Amino acid sequence: MTPEVRWTRSGDVAVAYQVVGAGPRDILIMYSGISHLEVFWDLPENVDNVTRLSSLGRVILYDKRGVGLSDRTFDPDTSLEEYTDDAIAVLDAIGSSQAVLFAWLHEGVTALAVAARYPDRVEAVVAGEMLATFLSQNGHPWGWDPGWWKQTAPIIEANWGDAVLLRLLTQGADSPFDARVIAWWKRLERLSVSPSSAARILGSTLTVDARPLFGPGPGPGAAVARRA
Repeated sequence: MTPEVRWTRSGDVAVAYQVVGAGPRDILIMYSGISHLEVFWDLPENVDNVTRLSSLGRVILYDKRGVGLSDRTFDPDTSLEEYTDDAIAVLDAIGSSQAVLFAWLHEGVTALAVAARYPDRVEAVVAGEMLATFLSQNGHPWGWDPGWWKQTAPIIEANWGDAVLLRLLTQGADSPFDARVIAWWKRLERLSVSPSSAARILGSTLTVDARPLFGPGPGPGAAVARRA
């Protein structure tokens, strides 16, 4: 069964979340890019992953601001601090004093920012497929070329709802995925966010820069770097 969806406030934004299971540890799953709490459960692989995690403790899932069942109004100037506040608002809503943060890609950066700003609220961070910043720039030769995104954004907007994000992430290869998974991705794209908002949201995630979190000087960023 799909867990009940609830909402909490983060400033002026309503953030949708779900809670699965119970136990001594809280585990917050942080989606990257797009999400939809109810569509998530239509893919058996997702159900299996959450079921396994729930054997370790209480699992919390949420749609970040701008997508899914949270408020859809997207502000391209939304700060990294506001995204971290959304995560804390969800933890506050369920009475969680400390959690393990599971995150990928852009949300991995958000998870590290949560740990830097609220170290007492984070037991651990598990982040995958994450770069300090996703565009190649001065002092950071890794990542995508900025010109690549200018060419890609119109393609995403024109083909949204046709699993374009899946094909982008897999460099156009459908072979690892069966028709069932591709159909799920198409539905996820359609219900998570509109085509124009998808391009704006994905574009904004590429500009996030986590390097200040790992600065060598004193402060919470340095503490996160030492723990990592």
